[in-house]
Amino acid sequence: MVILNLQSCWTCRLTVTSVNGGFHIEGYEKITCDFRFIDNIFDRKTADLVDCYRLWGRCLIIIDNNVQKLYGQTIETYFSE
Repeated sequence: MVILNLQSCWTCRLTVTSVNGGFHIEGYEKITCDFRFIDNIFDRKTADLVDCYRLWGRCLIIIDNNVQKLYGQTIETYFSE
């Protein structure tokens, strides 16, 4: 499994300029992320997943049908305990 660590990864920069009768706002958002590959991530004996998302108190998982077929029950068990 892969853990996507989003801690402090967003940087937003804006410029505001005056235009005829209003403002023009231009900006971009830079996103940087770290990935780690961890075996048996849904083993409750390990704290890798919990530690990664502890800051937010929640974890969002997006999986496709193939992953659901392979790991669906394991994932459901992990989060139900």
